[in-house]
Amino acid sequence: MGLKDVVTSAIGSLPLERGGDKGYRAATAAYVEGASTQAAAARRLGLPLSTYRRHLAWATHRITRIMWEHELSGTPLLSPADRPRR
Repeated sequence: MGLKDVVTSAIGSLPLERGGDKGYRAATAAYVEGASTQAAAARRLGLPLSTYRRHLAWATHRITRIMWEHELSGTPLLSPADRPRR
C-alpha cells in the first residue's frame, strides 16, 4: 500500500469517529480534491474560513494518529469496501 492509499484510507476512516464527518469533508477538500487555497475549500464547503481551519486541524491530527497507529502496531487501515455501513 502506497502513501497515497494510506492517507486516503486514514481520511476515509474519519466518519467512523464521533463528529468525524466535518473533519472528513475538510480533509477531502484539502488533500483529495486539492483545493487551490484554504479559502477556496471553505467556500466550496459553505463554511467560514476559521471553521474550515478548525475542522482541518482536527482531521490532520486524527489522520496523523491513525497513520502512526498503523505504522507502529500494524493496525489495519480499512479500504472503502471494508468500512461498516452507517
